[in-house]
Amino acid sequence: MTKRTVADLMLIIAVYAVYWSCIYLATSYNLPQQLQVVPPQGVEETDFLLNFNYWSLVVMGISLLSAFGWYVLGAWGPKAYSTALGTWILIWFMGLALALAAGFMAIWLGPQAGEKAYVLAAFYLVAAALFYYLATMLFSPVNIKYVVPGSKLFRRW
Repeated sequence: MTKRTVADLMLIIAVYAVYWSCIYLATSYNLPQQLQVVPPQGVEETDFLLNFNYWSLVVMGISLLSAFGWYVLGAWGPKAYSTALGTWILIWFMGLALALAAGFMAIWLGPQAGEKAYVLAAFYLVAAALFYYLATMLFSPVNIKYVVPGSKLFRRW
């Protein structure tokens, strides 16, 4: 592994540390209750919050694994010059789909809200997609750093 690879992997971890911090703050300050998400009848607030924390961490972990998978395939997988651009874009979208699938899994299997369930759904889906996108756009291997949508524009600056 080169120094650049180690630095990129550490920076991906740093991006996901920010994600973890968002989850920590959301559970510490009881964000669902602040946004008027009501647990269903018979479910205590603490159980609801613990379940929300658990599923948020599951979504974060799967999104992180998707970002690492993207990096590993880009660095040590098929060579960029011998693989079509469309194939790389498909691989990137498959990672995004996996992160979003984790969000949908949390929506269906995670805490069910009595009211305003869309707030939890938005938290799971937006955070999974956003942090996957940021990690792959900012810290992709050199040979595929322009594959991620928007990375050409960002790297021009």
